[in-house]
Amino acid sequence: MTLLDIIKAVLVDLDRGTATDTVSMYTEKFTAYANEACQEIANRFKACREEEVTLDSASSFDVTTLTRGCARVTRVRDAAKVYDYYQPVHGGTVVIVRDADPGASVVVEYRFIPMSMSSTSDTPDLPAYQHALIPLYVRAREQCGQDPRTQGTASAFFSLFNSKIADLEREARAMPDSFKLDNYHFD
Repeated sequence: MTLLDIIKAVLVDLDRGTATDTVSMYTEKFTAYANEACQEIANRFKACREEEVTLDSASSFDVTTLTRGCARVTRVRDAAKVYDYYQPVHGGTVVIVRDADPGASVVVEYRFIPMSMSSTSDTPDLPAYQHALIPLYVRAREQCGQDPRTQGTASAFFSLFNSKIADLEREARAMPDSFKLDNYHFD
């Protein structure tokens, strides 16, 4: 689903038509709403990516070198070991990996911030099965803004958006290790 598909789906749902001038009139606003939806979905699903990085001479790396924005590092590992890591400055961008050799390559798993869509040919930076949620959010945002007569309908679409996310969260789409308890030891 492209951004243009999302915009047109919302316009059809609102009975505003999909003429070229109508689409262009709503593109900027609906693009902002669609990007908000992507961020909300990524937050709810704790969307993650993995990337290989090379540690510097202090056995650290900078999260700004990752291909997506990094909301949180969740794991650092190589083929043999999962490493402890920390950020020396709360909210800083440098992550120090304990017991790793300087210059070593490690895989960083992190919660990412989806890339923003700007062109109508862009697709959301989320799995395809989540794309259908975006028009619900865009419609809700459109209806909660200006006209007091449509604000009640907005809450219905926010509820629908949230219930569809909850339905997807309950499905078994997770990896088996997401069900294990970390840091739990029997004595």
